[in-house]
Amino acid sequence: MKVPFGGKGYKVQYRSETIDLSSTPIGYVTAYSVFVDDETLQKHVGEGFTILYNPSTLVMPQYDVKSSGNVEEVNLKKTIAQQIINNPD
Repeated sequence: MKVPFGGKGYKVQYRSETIDLSSTPIGYVTAYSVFVDDETLQKHVGEGFTILYNPSTLVMPQYDVKSSGNVEEVNLKKTIAQQIINNPD
C-alpha cells in the first residue's frame, strides 16, 4: 500500500495475523506487522512496527511510539494504522 508523506507516496508492506484470546473477555486481537523499506520513512518510524486492533474493544489501533515528542513518528504511524484498518486486504 502507498502512504502519503511529505507530498509523496511511499510503499509500505504489512501482514496480519489474528491472535486467539478466547479465554479472555477480548476474544481476539488482530496484529498487523508493518514493514518499511524506504529510508525516508525509516528515519521516522524505523524498519517496522506492530499495530494491535480489535474493533469491538479498542477504539483506536494500538502501536508503540518510541519518542512521544516526535510528532512526525506519531502522525506517520497513525496514518499507516488508519489506512490498514480502513482498507484491509
